[in-house]
Amino acid sequence: MFESALLKIGRADRHIQDFEGALREFQAGHGHTIRVHGKIKGPMFFETISDAPLPIDLSLILSDALHNLRTALDHATWELVGIDDGVQDRFLKLPTGNDQQSFDAACRGMRTPNTSTKDFFTNLAIYPGGVGELIYWLCQLDNAEKHTIISPVVQAASVDRIIFIDLDTKERWASDNVVLHPGVDGRSYIQLEPGLGVDCSRHFNTKSGVFFGKAPGVSQKPVIPKLFEFREAVVGVLTDFQRLVDGRSSRAQ
Repeated sequence: MFESALLKIGRADRHIQDFEGALREFQAGHGHTIRVHGKIKGPMFFETISDAPLPIDLSLILSDALHNLRTALDHATWELVGIDDGVQDRFLKLPTGNDQQSFDAACRGMRTPNTSTKDFFTNLAIYPGGVGELIYWLCQLDNAEKHTIISPVVQAASVDRIIFIDLDTKERWASDNVVLHPGVDGRSYIQLEPGLGVDCSRHFNTKSGVFFGKAPGVSQKPVIPKLFEFREAVVGVLTDFQRLVDGRSSRAQ
């Protein structure tokens, strides 16, 4: 049951592995420097300057991984409606919505005689703010990829040590492995509480990461962890599909 959906997930797994391998190969052959912008008071930015742009192949592999994860659930939807003897046409796909109202309408409009199937999809709540929001953004990314290239970017991800300063008492303390916040302008930054500063006199050792650029729902999110998060969500929904069919079979016996 749902073999084609599982094959799609398997293909996505290979694309994720290919992405990781291509990224390691690029990082082994190219370097980057970090330029620090900031003063003791105010924001501090870490700008990553690479000696070469990320290869376009990374964008294409990323798009293939996203597409296969999304279409896994389209295949499962097709198969489930077929089990119901419903209408399987070129318009059939996993229902999504920009809000609960449009999503519920999409589920009610599915051409299947089995109301429990419509209820099943309704409970997935694939819309912003619903329990299936992550799947919604996966679908949005796959739709966006049809019109534009989803380009990952290299940005500073963490700093080995930062000396913070209480600007009133002048007290200092160190914090290790500080996670940076990627900004939309390609620079990463530190969020400082009011009254805090940073010792800018020391050298900063940083680690870089690969993040989504401007992309629906995932802008400035780390690419590889997000891919695995999408994968886990897809596998979870596919498990729900299987559980629904198994439950029907057990009740029929």
